[in-house]
Amino acid sequence: MKFSDHYCRSLSESFFPINEAYDIGRNLFHTIETFLDGWFVTSPHDAGILAQLIRNTGHGDHLEIGTAWGGSAILAALVKRYYGLSGKVVCVDPVTGHDTVLNRDRSEESIRDNFKRFYVDPELIIEPFSLSSVEDRRFASVLIDGDHREEVARENWMDVKQIADKYVMVHDYDKVHQGIVTAIDDKSGFSIVHISGGSIVLEKE
Repeated sequence: MKFSDHYCRSLSESFFPINEAYDIGRNLFHTIETFLDGWFVTSPHDAGILAQLIRNTGHGDHLEIGTAWGGSAILAALVKRYYGLSGKVVCVDPVTGHDTVLNRDRSEESIRDNFKRFYVDPELIIEPFSLSSVEDRRFASVLIDGDHREEVARENWMDVKQIADKYVMVHDYDKVHQGIVTAIDDKSGFSIVHISGGSIVLEKE
């Protein structure tokens, strides 16, 4: 299925166009999932939207809050490479807790090994996200997919609003994760430019 056949359309194509980057992201999802040690904690559709976000953003650093087994960071780095986009992919994750899907613990070593497997080198910061964890750096794009507790997600969003220069994608923005929806209630300073699947994309005004 190509983007032209998909039900998904941005709220305004002039603000967040959907083009071949979406297809590239969907294809990368299947490749990454096949070779990843772990599992890609998203869907092919949302992987396509993330790839499109990276393409639409252009040059600049990309921040990922919560990285699971590293799948989305790998995708972001590969899309940057494909389009010749400058900027670092930065992941902030405490790497704690038990993966109930695979019934195993994540580790820094497994995530870094996944990066090496795809010949990418995202920066991995092992701690809960806060402004101090990224030393007040600025990011052209941000993916929020970390702690899903409402109070933590709200703190992450309020911090991200201070350091995001273009796009913010929030994963699991759906009825199943009502706490995420509530946490992102204050959208002041940002406009919704895309919403579909389990994600929302906001652009800084």
